[in-house]
Amino acid sequence: MPLRWFLSLSFLLLGVCSTPALQVAASGNSASAPIASSASAPSASSKPDAGSTPSTQSSSTNPENSAQPADKKDAPEKQQDTPRPGGRVVRSIVGFEQAGASSAPSTQHFFFDLFGSQPLSIQRTTPPVVDPTDLGPRFGGWFDLRVSSTPQQINTSVAQFAASFAQQVGQLKVNEVAQSFEFLGGVSYRIWEWHHLFAGPQKGTVEKLGVHLILGGGVATPLAPKDSVQIFQVPQNQADFFSTYPQATGKQFVAFTLPDRNRFFREAFGGLRLMTSTWCPKKTDTSNCGEDGNTKTFSGNYVLLPPAMLDITYGFNEAITGGVIHGGVMRLEGFAPLPLWDKLHSSVYLFATGLFKFSRPQISVPFILDEAPQGTSATSAQTVVITTPQADRDYYRVGVGIDLVNLIAKWNLTGKNTPAPPKEVAAQQ
Repeated sequence: MPLRWFLSLSFLLLGVCSTPALQVAASGNSASAPIASSASAPSASSKPDAGSTPSTQSSSTNPENSAQPADKKDAPEKQQDTPRPGGRVVRSIVGFEQAGASSAPSTQHFFFDLFGSQPLSIQRTTPPVVDPTDLGPRFGGWFDLRVSSTPQQINTSVAQFAASFAQQVGQLKVNEVAQSFEFLGGVSYRIWEWHHLFAGPQKGTVEKLGVHLILGGGVATPLAPKDSVQIFQVPQNQADFFSTYPQATGKQFVAFTLPDRNRFFREAFGGLRLMTSTWCPKKTDTSNCGEDGNTKTFSGNYVLLPPAMLDITYGFNEAITGGVIHGGVMRLEGFAPLPLWDKLHSSVYLFATGLFKFSRPQISVPFILDEAPQGTSATSAQTVVITTPQADRDYYRVGVGIDLVNLIAKWNLTGKNTPAPPKEVAAQQ
């Protein structure tokens, strides 16, 4: 009997709620019912004027229209979910770097770097953010893709090179853009954050510091044997050279090359990442927040600026341990944006990377070799080719870069501003 009453009452409620007029009456107070019933049969006192149109009569006598507010603007707007400003980070850079190993010649390259960090949450929907400086979920994933060009010989002054950097990158040949690449990826977990905002790099900005545990790994491409060839003259005043390389006896030139490798260099590491999140409060006067204070807005009151990062990790890296996993390697990598004083969104990026192996250094007597004359072939009869093992040395990399999106926009702007040839010249062409 109780179950039968429960089912009957449920069907009755469903029938009541499905009636539009009764929905209005049930949603209001006790005085709402006479209003809904009187709307269906208007009295003589509510008779419309003679000058009123039929559309006006129907809108005044429709119970559904009478239940809606007269001004829709007075109804509260639905709160929109706001992305977390400190969670997602995307960075695209093009720059110039110098890289080298311990006691080895350094090389200069153009490089392209794409870094991304995304917070990960098990919740299907992200709740609205009340605090615009919230760093988002603690758990996240990240990746870093880096492409280096072929070695470049830059003989201009630093000032001239900096002024014409965009043109230098634009003149890079397509077949010289990517000589090697490195891809890293992993997960991170924020273990601590500085809850109180402190002064940022410029007046009007605020920062928050987060400390993350990171685990990552990836691969790097080895150089092709042909790209690593170095040709020297065989020394005649260093007898130990022939005892170390007896195959060079009777030859005029010697060509050193790296071995052919069928696998990428593997690396993996774990450690700490310190990352700052910098915001610029939007103001009427945007002189302290850059000229473009209304772009890249993650909330109604703040603008997110590029973060600074410092990674302190430990793991293994085949690229600096002779091509095999042998011993541990410490990795220190720092990245710092230097915002321009007139526009914070256009920054100059400085970075440095160091890979160090914790082992006793090996000291040996070097060979001083002269480079072979230009045009000397590694396949000539007077040249001997010697394969050397992968270097087992500490490694460093330093450089400077600018935002890739801004550079592409500058290229497009330069192309649009190029004056068109005169009509007479165009007709002759």
